[in-house]
Amino acid sequence: MERRRRQGLLKSLELNRPGSEAEERFFERVGHWKELAHEFLLELYTLRRVINSVNQLYFEGQQALFPQVSQSFEELVGYIERLVVLYNRDLAEGLDRLMAILPERDFQKSIEPFSLDVSTLDGLTEKPAKQDAAYLVDMAKVEALDTMGENQKAVAILDRHVWS
Repeated sequence: MERRRRQGLLKSLELNRPGSEAEERFFERVGHWKELAHEFLLELYTLRRVINSVNQLYFEGQQALFPQVSQSFEELVGYIERLVVLYNRDLAEGLDRLMAILPERDFQKSIEPFSLDVSTLDGLTEKPAKQDAAYLVDMAKVEALDTMGENQKAVAILDRHVWS
């Protein structure tokens, strides 16, 4: 048992030496996680902006979502933001420092900094949020027009989204 454990440790040391394929895969996985977190936060921040916009424009600033749903959404955003803080503090910042002192390898040329700057994400949501809010409003109009039997008007609104 002890012998197998030692052999496993030796093997892992061999696989994880600097410049190895395992090291490259590790950095790719971290970069992939950063990309996923970035995209997910963009989606959440865009959705938050859409909700706030619709609340302001159509509900006189009142919350359109049920309080429990709104609270759960804000908690989700908070959890993801906290996860990013932990990722930055416990992994990304150290990797960024490590990459700065390591001799450059081929795979490093395509790697961006690992740290994720959440403060820049909110500014990236303005245009998509406007488009999403317009879409939601148009779909509500379509639903209302269809309910009232104004099918042609509803189709005209839908055409803007289908053919654009």
